[in-house]
Amino acid sequence: MRAAAWTLVAAAIGSGCASTRYAPRDLPYLKRVQRSNEILWQAGTRTEPFNPFGDGLARMVADVPEARALADEARSDTWTGVLLAIAGPLVMSGGPALVFATADDPSDLSSGEAILLTTSLLGGMLMTFTGLAHSVSARSRELDAVNVYNDTVWERHGLLPAPQAAPPP
Repeated sequence: MRAAAWTLVAAAIGSGCASTRYAPRDLPYLKRVQRSNEILWQAGTRTEPFNPFGDGLARMVADVPEARALADEARSDTWTGVLLAIAGPLVMSGGPALVFATADDPSDLSSGEAILLTTSLLGGMLMTFTGLAHSVSARSRELDAVNVYNDTVWERHGLLPAPQAAPPP
């Protein structure tokens, strides 16, 4: 019983210290990799640093116009999402701050103050959720850009014949 417990402890400790010696091949496909604690876009031997705003991706796919357009859309959606996600909470807190700072009696709001309070809260929430939707949309645009770029690898690099679509049933 004691030997089994020590075996389990040793296995638990040993599994936390495991490492891999897998090294991906440098094919011309675009992929996101991690090298020395840095996340990079890599296509063959070319690399660009990854950042959440899509600059590296846009440079990597610049030679494929459709992929570049998708990367630019991703960058635009990311910036829109970030700005709306920051502005939304500011509007949600700014409206009530303005109302309560200027109200004579905060417990007795006029209809105009109540409308301003409600509008700022709802408008700020709408801005925040719209910003989050833009951020999610940006990630899918990034994936589309990578897929379009990788679909053209066959033609751009003269590799094996491009895969054909399956014949219709």
